[in-house]
Amino acid sequence: MITKTTEQSENVYENKRTLCKKPCASARVPSLGSQEALLKANEELLGFNRLAVGRELRMIELKKEVNELCSEFCLPPRYPLEADDQIGTETTAA
Repeated sequence: MITKTTEQSENVYENKRTLCKKPCASARVPSLGSQEALLKANEELLGFNRLAVGRELRMIELKKEVNELCSEFCLPPRYPLEADDQIGTETTAA
């Protein structure tokens, strides 16, 4: 019984030592092909981000125009823009 437990503990120790010698998956350096793929994907995401942010800024401009037209005709504003104005000032300040 004691020998079996000693053998098991030696096996566990041996397994841990073997694992410590293996390089971690996160420590591997990506190959040139995968780096190029990552750069291309990053460029695509940056382009999409520019388009999405530009669209949202244009939507805010249009909402302001609609609200101005409503005020010219003595109507209440259709779009509450306080939250949008706060978001705009936070992003420009950061």
